[in-house]
Amino acid sequence: MHQKTLDNDLVNNTTAAKDGKIIYLNPATWYLSGYGLESVPMMLTEVSDALK
Repeated sequence: MHQKTLDNDLVNNTTAAKDGKIIYLNPATWYLSGYGLESVPMMLTEVSDALK
């Protein structure tokens, strides 16, 4: 759903979009997680995997 939200002229004209450098993260981990600091390692893993 978040990919569809960002599919617009404003985003598509950015350098990141043109270079295919937009990374989509799991919103449940980032915004809905009730684990507090325990979710930080999950977030770091997600970002690390996305940058590989």
